[in-house]
Amino acid sequence: MVAFLIAACFFLLFLALRTNNFTSMDGALRCLGVFFKGDRFHDNNHMLYPFWISMWARVNDLLGIHASDAFQFIRISQAMNAFAAASSVGFLYLLIEPLAGLRAAVLGSLAFGFSGALTVQATTSDEAPAGLFFALLALVILASGVRNSNPIAVFLAGFCMTLGLASYEAMGTVVGPAILLCCFWPVSPSGQSQPIVRRLVIAAAGGAVGVFIVYGWAYASQGVPLTSMPFRFLSLGGAPQVYAGADLIITKVLNAPFGLIEWLFAAVPPDYGGIRSLLHHSLRFIWVPVVFVAFSLIAVIFVLAVQGWRIMARPVTPLRLALALGTGLFVGFPLWYWSPLNPKLWLFPLACIVFVLSAGSARGLLAPRAHKLLTACLLVWVLAEIARNVPVMVRDHINATPHLEDTAEVAGMIGPDDWVVLDFDDVSTLWQSIWGYNAKSLLLPASTLTSASQWLDRAKASCRERRGRILFIGVLQQSRATWDAFLGSRVGIPFEFLDDYRKRATLLKRLNKSGSPVEVWQFTPASS
Repeated sequence: MVAFLIAACFFLLFLALRTNNFTSMDGALRCLGVFFKGDRFHDNNHMLYPFWISMWARVNDLLGIHASDAFQFIRISQAMNAFAAASSVGFLYLLIEPLAGLRAAVLGSLAFGFSGALTVQATTSDEAPAGLFFALLALVILASGVRNSNPIAVFLAGFCMTLGLASYEAMGTVVGPAILLCCFWPVSPSGQSQPIVRRLVIAAAGGAVGVFIVYGWAYASQGVPLTSMPFRFLSLGGAPQVYAGADLIITKVLNAPFGLIEWLFAAVPPDYGGIRSLLHHSLRFIWVPVVFVAFSLIAVIFVLAVQGWRIMARPVTPLRLALALGTGLFVGFPLWYWSPLNPKLWLFPLACIVFVLSAGSARGLLAPRAHKLLTACLLVWVLAEIARNVPVMVRDHINATPHLEDTAEVAGMIGPDDWVVLDFDDVSTLWQSIWGYNAKSLLLPASTLTSASQWLDRAKASCRERRGRILFIGVLQQSRATWDAFLGSRVGIPFEFLDDYRKRATLLKRLNKSGSPVEVWQFTPASS
């Protein structure tokens, strides 16, 4: 009942504060692919996201809630994330309470529910919360199955892990905590303990059946041949050659603690781009002490919680310690491989961290003074999250959608015979998602040198024939340094690739003059 009340309260909070900042999270506007094109599946990195959006929209239709335009559909999609995120908070409570009691479970669920990573995604429409929902649901079912020696529940947990993986690929790291849970979760006194290997095999069987059914169905629906399905399953979506890799692993590991405090309670500058940027920040004399205080708070909680776990997990054998450390590294893998500053990748690691620290605060594990200190630190943690994250939710809910008027103006400039080259700026993202579904567009950061060259050749030929234009939004204005930092070094498109367009294009419109400007340039092949 307490878990349900906590989840219900967070659902109402997230629902009431759904954001107007539609581009605050990468991928938030991908829900419109369902509205405009009827998308059912994505690549592996968030394969089932469109399916869940479409199912949620159908349920809303049955309840009389219909979307007549893109903006209403965004609101409906945001409500799905509010439900998934709030339910995940309730699931975390159900995991903590059997080990640590009511007080620790409430504190832990509040710490997770008000964390920056969850609040920013619970009020938007991006892909990750659906995966989090199934990952934590799988652990709740698995805990119940192990506790009550129920093999059916253990099997269903494995199946749910597959749904988590298929909904958001990074949630596949739930396998690590699931192994620990199969090995060490307490069994009910009235239950008969099953061999650990049997639990692991049953859970793995559920996962295998889930892979066969879920991925087989999704791939078959996309026309993937049966012989190609294993290769497709083992491939990573999301252009890992551009956005991931081990080439910067040391930098990513060093930045992971800063990502932690950023997505707990925004304890780094909003424009944080690395340790060096922090040390040279214009307000470093404010932010460096803030970072120090945040790390000190986390360190105190960690040390005290570990002492509690040493007592609760006795005997602490080398095998147990190795499994725990290995699980921690595995859960953090998406952060090391992709980005330690991406809030989507912090969702499940944060849930695991909160579980560990909250369960370690169970009454009776520590001396009374140490327990009071740990409880007080957890309360400070929650209050800091509320103070830092709730005002951001309120601000983004009250304020108008940034750049929406500029984007509508750009949409009025683009004719049916025009071809459009885009970057990842907010104007490009809004236009492509809301107005540009039937337009001929090239998202340059998601392209390659070969495909971009071929696209531009087709664009020039079409524009000569139909007297159209090639429009560049937020692209030609970039300096060489800005270009080389990502498009050159990661995407592999050299700055010189667009030199001819820079020389011949004319400035059509400069948008957002008060902030970072986005320029619209036009190139007319027929007059070149």
